[in-house]
Amino acid sequence: MNIAFRRNKAPAVPSWALAAGVLLLAAGCQMPYAPTQAAQARRTPAYLVEDACAERLGDICTRLLLYYSERRELPPRLEDLSDVGPRTPLGLSCPVSGLAYVYNRNGIAVAHTERRIVVQDPTPCHNGTRWVIAADPAKAGKPRVIQVLRLSATAELSEK
Repeated sequence: MNIAFRRNKAPAVPSWALAAGVLLLAAGCQMPYAPTQAAQARRTPAYLVEDACAERLGDICTRLLLYYSERRELPPRLEDLSDVGPRTPLGLSCPVSGLAYVYNRNGIAVAHTERRIVVQDPTPCHNGTRWVIAADPAKAGKPRVIQVLRLSATAELSEK
Protein backbone atom coordinates (compact mmCIF):
# COMPACT_ATOMS: atom_id res chain seq x y z
CA MET A 1 0.00 0.00 0.00
CA ASN A 2 1.43 3.30 -1.02
CA ILE A 3 0.55 6.11 1.34
CA ALA A 4 1.60 9.61 0.32
CA PHE A 5 2.09 12.18 3.00
CA ARG A 6 0.73 15.62 2.24
CA ARG A 7 1.27 18.77 4.24
CA ASN A 8 -1.79 20.67 5.22
CA LYS A 9 -2.24 23.63 2.92
CA ALA A 10 -3.58 26.90 4.22
CA PRO A 11 -6.81 27.84 2.54
CA ALA A 12 -6.21 29.96 -0.54
CA VAL A 13 -6.86 33.67 -0.07
CA PRO A 14 -8.56 35.29 -3.02
CA SER A 15 -6.39 37.96 -4.67
CA TRP A 16 -9.11 40.58 -4.22
CA ALA A 17 -9.05 40.02 -0.45
CA LEU A 18 -5.28 40.38 -0.37
CA ALA A 19 -5.44 43.63 -2.36
CA ALA A 20 -8.17 45.01 -0.08
CA GLY A 21 -6.05 44.23 3.00
CA VAL A 22 -3.05 46.05 1.54
CA LEU A 23 -5.19 49.10 0.75
CA LEU A 24 -6.61 49.18 4.27
CA LEU A 25 -3.12 49.00 5.78
CA ALA A 26 -1.87 51.75 3.50
CA ALA A 27 -4.78 54.00 4.38
CA GLY A 28 -3.96 53.68 8.07
CA CYS A 29 -0.29 54.66 7.54
CA GLN A 30 -0.85 58.22 6.41
CA MET A 31 1.05 61.03 8.09
CA PRO A 32 -1.27 63.36 10.01
CA TYR A 33 0.75 66.38 8.79
CA ALA A 34 3.24 67.28 6.11
CA PRO A 35 6.77 68.00 7.35
CA THR A 36 7.83 71.63 7.09
CA GLN A 37 10.73 72.70 4.91
CA ALA A 38 12.80 73.31 8.04
CA ALA A 39 12.25 69.73 9.19
CA GLN A 40 13.20 68.44 5.75
CA ALA A 41 16.37 70.56 5.73
CA ARG A 42 17.46 69.14 9.10
CA ARG A 43 17.32 65.63 7.69
CA THR A 44 19.53 66.49 4.71
CA PRO A 45 23.05 65.10 5.23
CA ALA A 46 25.71 67.81 5.50
CA TYR A 47 27.62 66.54 2.47
CA LEU A 48 24.57 67.13 0.24
CA VAL A 49 23.98 70.73 1.28
CA GLU A 50 25.05 73.14 -1.42
CA ASP A 51 27.34 76.00 -0.46
CA ALA A 52 27.90 78.91 -2.83
CA CYS A 53 31.40 79.56 -1.47
CA ALA A 54 32.46 75.95 -2.03
CA GLU A 55 31.05 76.11 -5.55
CA ARG A 56 33.04 79.25 -6.33
CA LEU A 57 36.19 77.67 -4.98
CA GLY A 58 35.40 74.60 -7.07
CA ASP A 59 35.39 76.79 -10.19
CA ILE A 60 38.71 78.35 -9.14
CA CYS A 61 40.11 74.87 -8.40
CA THR A 62 39.17 73.65 -11.89
CA ARG A 63 40.89 76.62 -13.48
CA LEU A 64 43.97 76.18 -11.26
CA LEU A 65 44.26 72.59 -12.48
CA LEU A 66 43.88 73.67 -16.12
CA TYR A 67 46.46 76.44 -15.67
CA TYR A 68 48.86 74.03 -13.97
CA SER A 69 48.41 71.37 -16.66
CA GLU A 70 49.32 73.91 -19.38
CA ARG A 71 52.20 75.72 -17.64
CA ARG A 72 53.42 73.37 -14.84
CA GLU A 73 53.14 76.18 -12.30
CA LEU A 74 50.43 78.04 -10.43
CA PRO A 75 49.52 81.53 -11.64
CA PRO A 76 51.08 84.63 -10.07
CA ARG A 77 47.57 86.02 -9.32
CA LEU A 78 44.07 84.52 -9.21
CA GLU A 79 42.94 87.10 -11.77
CA ASP A 80 45.19 85.33 -14.31
CA LEU A 81 42.73 82.40 -14.26
CA SER A 82 40.07 84.37 -16.16
CA ASP A 83 41.79 83.39 -19.45
CA VAL A 84 41.70 79.66 -18.61
CA GLY A 85 38.76 77.28 -18.93
CA PRO A 86 35.14 78.33 -19.42
CA ARG A 87 34.39 81.89 -20.45
CA THR A 88 32.04 82.40 -17.52
CA PRO A 89 32.82 85.09 -14.95
CA LEU A 90 35.05 83.91 -12.13
CA GLY A 91 33.95 84.86 -8.61
CA LEU A 92 37.01 85.75 -6.55
CA SER A 93 35.27 86.67 -3.29
CA CYS A 94 33.28 84.79 -0.67
CA PRO A 95 29.53 85.25 -1.26
CA VAL A 96 28.89 85.17 2.50
CA SER A 97 31.47 87.66 3.79
CA GLY A 98 31.91 89.59 0.54
CA LEU A 99 35.70 89.58 1.11
CA ALA A 100 38.19 88.62 -1.60
CA TYR A 101 39.76 85.18 -1.34
CA VAL A 102 43.34 85.12 -0.09
CA TYR A 103 45.78 83.60 -2.60
CA ASN A 104 49.28 82.39 -1.80
CA ARG A 105 51.03 80.83 -4.77
CA ASN A 106 53.54 79.00 -2.55
CA GLY A 107 50.84 77.88 -0.14
CA ILE A 108 50.52 77.88 3.62
CA ALA A 109 51.49 74.64 5.34
CA VAL A 110 48.93 72.66 7.29
CA ALA A 111 50.26 70.91 10.39
CA HIS A 112 50.93 67.16 10.10
CA THR A 113 50.57 67.00 6.30
CA GLU A 114 52.43 67.90 3.08
CA ARG A 115 49.35 69.68 1.80
CA ARG A 116 49.48 73.47 1.39
CA ILE A 117 46.61 75.94 1.26
CA VAL A 118 46.82 78.14 -1.83
CA VAL A 119 43.39 79.84 -1.67
CA GLN A 120 41.29 80.48 1.41
CA ASP A 121 38.33 82.34 2.77
CA PRO A 122 39.69 85.40 4.59
CA THR A 123 37.51 84.64 7.62
CA PRO A 124 35.82 81.53 9.10
CA CYS A 125 32.32 82.78 8.25
CA HIS A 126 30.79 79.36 7.52
CA ASN A 127 29.67 78.22 10.97
CA GLY A 128 33.17 78.68 12.37
CA THR A 129 34.90 77.08 9.39
CA ARG A 130 36.40 78.36 6.17
CA TRP A 131 36.57 76.90 2.69
CA VAL A 132 40.06 76.50 1.21
CA ILE A 133 41.80 75.15 -1.85
CA ALA A 134 44.63 72.82 -0.85
CA ALA A 135 47.37 71.55 -3.13
CA ASP A 136 49.60 68.58 -2.57
CA PRO A 137 53.22 69.17 -3.64
CA ALA A 138 54.08 68.42 -7.24
CA LYS A 139 55.89 65.09 -7.60
CA ALA A 140 57.56 63.71 -10.71
CA GLY A 141 55.38 61.17 -12.48
CA LYS A 142 52.35 61.88 -10.26
CA PRO A 143 49.32 64.05 -11.06
CA ARG A 144 48.99 67.26 -9.06
CA VAL A 145 46.15 67.07 -6.53
CA ILE A 146 44.34 70.36 -5.92
CA GLN A 147 41.04 70.21 -4.07
CA VAL A 148 38.44 72.20 -2.14
CA LEU A 149 38.31 71.42 1.59
CA ARG A 150 36.55 72.77 4.66
CA LEU A 151 38.98 73.88 7.36
CA SER A 152 38.14 74.36 11.02
CA ALA A 153 38.97 77.70 12.60
CA THR A 154 41.36 75.93 14.97
CA ALA A 155 43.48 74.22 12.28
CA GLU A 156 47.20 74.78 12.72
CA LEU A 157 48.68 76.74 9.83
CA SER A 158 52.22 78.01 9.34
CA GLU A 159 54.09 80.04 6.72
CA LYS A 160 56.85 77.39 6.35
